[in-house]
Amino acid sequence: MKRTTVILMLLAINCFVLSIHVKVGIYSNPPQVDLVDGKPMGLYVEAIEKMAQKYDWNVEYVYDSFANLLDKLLKKEIDIMTSIAYTEERAKLYAFNNHALLLNWGVVCSRQVVTSLFQLDKKRIAVVPRDVYATALRKMLTEFNLTAEYIEVLDYGHGLKLVKEGNADVTVVSRIFAVLNASKYDLQIGTVVFSPVELRFAFPKDSEKTPTLIQQIDEYLAELKSDEKAYNELLGRYLGTVVEKRFIPKWLVWLLIGLGAAGFLLWLWNRTLESAVRKRTKELNEALKELEASSEEIRAMNQQLTATNEELEAQSEELKAVNEELEKVLGQLEKSLERFTDSLDKISNVIICEDEELEDQIKSLIKIALDREDVEIVKAAKNDENSLRFKLGKDFSLVVNRSENLTIPQIEALNTLAKLLRILLEVREYLKEKEEFSKKVINVLLETLRLHESHTAEHAKRLAEFSKQLALKLGLDREKAELVGWAALVHDIGKLAVDKDILNKPGTLTKEEYEKVKVHPVIGAELLKMGGLEEIARIVKYHHERYDGNGYPEGLKGEEIPIESRILCVIDAFDAMTSDRPYRKAMTVEQAVEELKKNSGTQFDPKVVEAFLELIKQNTQ
Repeated sequence: MKRTTVILMLLAINCFVLSIHVKVGIYSNPPQVDLVDGKPMGLYVEAIEKMAQKYDWNVEYVYDSFANLLDKLLKKEIDIMTSIAYTEERAKLYAFNNHALLLNWGVVCSRQVVTSLFQLDKKRIAVVPRDVYATALRKMLTEFNLTAEYIEVLDYGHGLKLVKEGNADVTVVSRIFAVLNASKYDLQIGTVVFSPVELRFAFPKDSEKTPTLIQQIDEYLAELKSDEKAYNELLGRYLGTVVEKRFIPKWLVWLLIGLGAAGFLLWLWNRTLESAVRKRTKELNEALKELEASSEEIRAMNQQLTATNEELEAQSEELKAVNEELEKVLGQLEKSLERFTDSLDKISNVIICEDEELEDQIKSLIKIALDREDVEIVKAAKNDENSLRFKLGKDFSLVVNRSENLTIPQIEALNTLAKLLRILLEVREYLKEKEEFSKKVINVLLETLRLHESHTAEHAKRLAEFSKQLALKLGLDREKAELVGWAALVHDIGKLAVDKDILNKPGTLTKEEYEKVKVHPVIGAELLKMGGLEEIARIVKYHHERYDGNGYPEGLKGEEIPIESRILCVIDAFDAMTSDRPYRKAMTVEQAVEELKKNSGTQFDPKVVEAFLELIKQNTQ
């Protein structure tokens, strides 16, 4: 008796150990799988039940949406996912068995039959999230540059319902689901077919149960498909595709044979006609190609003659333009000499205070540099306790009220301005020949700047020739190119009003120091205006503006910045990068070129950068 009891216990334990608890994910996709009145139903459920009986599985069904079940499969919260399309992308996330129970593909359902992808452009399309057919359709529409509004639904049934109610134009479903359900919603199945797939079982990767389940499911499916009758009966119960043996009368057999023979003869005759048509079509196509080749040759010759004629006309116009430009340059040279002479006279007028407007300009210049208004220009001013005097010449001085104490940088700035005006006064006395006026004045200014900050003056000289070359390369006329060259020489003249300790500081500038440096283009422009050099002043004033509008002094953007200033900005930056400075060593030319490319379109005008890089390449060669 005891022996019998032990044997029964061992058998019970063995059965318990061999039984596998399997969680099977199901969702609403009739007739493959569904939950009806709380009971799992469908083709895949019947297959699962038969496999559970054969392999002693303890099955627990988990019902959820398709997208949620995919997440649960990834997290190993279920062991099997039913009726899932196999794709290479999904195979990276999940394990799949090798045999498919069904083949399926995607279709669209709507109130009117859809016969082309282009009918879906700008339509409202209901899709199940992460559905393989919906994913394939999205990709196809994108490849054809078509757009659509995608409305996510829980399952295929909800998609059909939305279209019927007019809340969507089209829905994406499987072919099987469409055949069995579209008519219930008075919808039509489109003729567009996409994403043919095998419907398999999916499993979590790296699960201990997965290898066993895959082996058992593939074994069952192989046996099922080997019995054609059993397999078709299973499909027929759910899809209406039962294959039954029927009696065929002999007369019908002979009729079918006769029809087959007639069809074969018709096909043979059709093939003969097709062969003759293809041969004739080939001959006609070859003749057409020869005619097209002759036509192309004649057209090419005509285009060549037209181009030659246009080139001759262009050369004639170019020669005419060159002659006009030469005459214009000669006239401008004479005008430039007169303008520089007038500039000296205006500066003299400022110094002796005969022109109130120019005196106001000097006061405005000093106000920008020092933020003060209590500056006067007087004759034979005497020192007293309430003012400071900066000598301009033997008879005139700048006088500053001591009502507020001046800082050392302010005193140095005033002293520098006084030196500049004194130098200009002395230069005018010595310059006699108009032809040398412009060059010598600029050299004196540069020498003054060199004494204040040596590397800035040398930097200006290097910029001048490059600026003219770049201006000409960008299509500016020679007069404007010369102006850019002059502007390059004096572009940093306003730094005379900035404390040289700030200019030569080896470290990073403070915010206050940087704000003082930022006024130098305005100061330089004001100085040049007082000399009658308004066009050069305009170039100098805006040479620190950025193409994206983040520069100074006025934050101009793009084409608002004068082209001459944009040219000067690029060359100024390149020379600064390739020169040693107190706060850093010089870059190589290659490094500076990369910086220009990097900041093209933000700090610099892309058109100017491109032309400058070509100019560097030409000069290197």
